Amino acid sequence: MSVKPLSLDEQKKMRLVCKLAAQTREYIAPYVKAGVSLIEIDKIIYDHTKTLGCEPATLGYRGYPASCCTSVNDVTESPMITFYKMAISLTSILLTS
Repeated sequence: MSVKPLSLDEQKKMRLVCKLAAQTREYIAPYVKAGVSLIEIDKIIYDHTKTLGCEPATLGYRGYPASCCTSVNDVTESPMITFYKMAISLTSILLTS
């Protein structure tokens, strides 16, 4: 299977949607803290993505139920407290051309 290069128009759209995804990562950062559930983070990302004129690409893909992929990584535990670093992966589909 060969890889077809993107047209100039496709490259322009790809740059735009990547910029919007970066903006969404910046937007969500203050919400990623102790006490905020992954479901709440998903809802915030969904709402923000729609505000930008996009559709979350993961939502409904092969039955996937969320607007982003979230996981708790690098768990550091001690007898007194547990620390987590959270990973959030998001992809959007631009609805307007």
